[in-house]
Amino acid sequence: MIKKAIENYSVDEMGNVYSRTGRILKCSVNNTGYKQVFAYKNSKLQRTYLVHRLVWMAFNGDIPAGLEIDHIDRDKKNNCLSNLRLVTRSENMMNIKTRKGYCFHKPTGKWVAYIYFKGKRIHLGLHNTEEEAAAAYAAAKEKYHIIKIRG
Repeated sequence: MIKKAIENYSVDEMGNVYSRTGRILKCSVNNTGYKQVFAYKNSKLQRTYLVHRLVWMAFNGDIPAGLEIDHIDRDKKNNCLSNLRLVTRSENMMNIKTRKGYCFHKPTGKWVAYIYFKGKRIHLGLHNTEEEAAAAYAAAKEKYHIIKIRG
């Protein structure tokens, strides 16, 4: 099913974007890996839209303030309606491809561990194995990420 997304443009459930003449448009990929489409009016660029947001809005309405669209399979280019869901920023960050708190550091050939606390990244050292880096992150999480129970 094809639904109107914005003026002169429509989308389908598979994430294809159509011009007003019914032609499927080629989408570019932005510097963060998301498909985007440029909306023109009278040959003038009006705005750039992220395709996953267009698909969501066409089939589900506006995106409420404070919520985002998440790609369930973590593939930023898979804009099928069935792969999209409405989440908070925190929930969206839980669905990232990279491991949380540690990663491989190519220049040194070691694993680096880190944690964010009060908006700052705290370096937890370089480690010989992934397991050591994961353990360093887990220990820091217990120290820094203390959740206070409210109520």
